[in-house]
Amino acid sequence: ALKILYQDRGKFDVSILNQFSEALHIFPPSAVVTANDGRKAIVIDADPYIPHLPWLMFIDDASLAQIPNDLSLKVKSMVEYPA
Repeated sequence: ALKILYQDRGKFDVSILNQFSEALHIFPPSAVVTANDGRKAIVIDADPYIPHLPWLMFIDDASLAQIPNDLSLKVKSMVEYPA
């Protein structure tokens, strides 16, 4: 459903779509997000049972992190979702 909203992003305010996704804590694969440490990352995978704890690949150094394994890390905001 979120992918359809982003595909029709011309009909919606993208900042509101991003806030909606953040409120639900759903960060789909390929979404660009900002972590609470300020680094930008790409969501590479998310467990359907815990979508608010995705796997991230940080853009600055291509390092990987899985939020369930590093609870000090959180997704702060969604920057972009190239649906």
